[in-house]
Amino acid sequence: MHPKGVTEQKGIIAWFASNHVAANLLMFLIIAFGIGSSFTIRKQTTPDFQINQISVRVPYLGAAPQEVTQFLAVLMRGIRRILEAEARAPQQRQQNLLGN
Repeated sequence: MHPKGVTEQKGIIAWFASNHVAANLLMFLIIAFGIGSSFTIRKQTTPDFQINQISVRVPYLGAAPQEVTQFLAVLMRGIRRILEAEARAPQQRQQNLLGN
């Protein structure tokens, strides 16, 4: 029978099993580095790329291709106006807050 903390096995796991203080210090260092890196890691909610292509499928029964193209052009102009207004909204809100 071996004294407490002494094993016949060799290796890093056996060493950490017999040296509880070293294992706890290593655990503390890993947690501390993880918390420290959480302040410096880049955080982002949306990716930094733009998609310059869309794909549209419209079941427009009985319509000629020109009619479908015209319908989509009108629809896309409306969407573009909405997106441009949304892009200007933060600037307009700031101007309204400043009283200009």
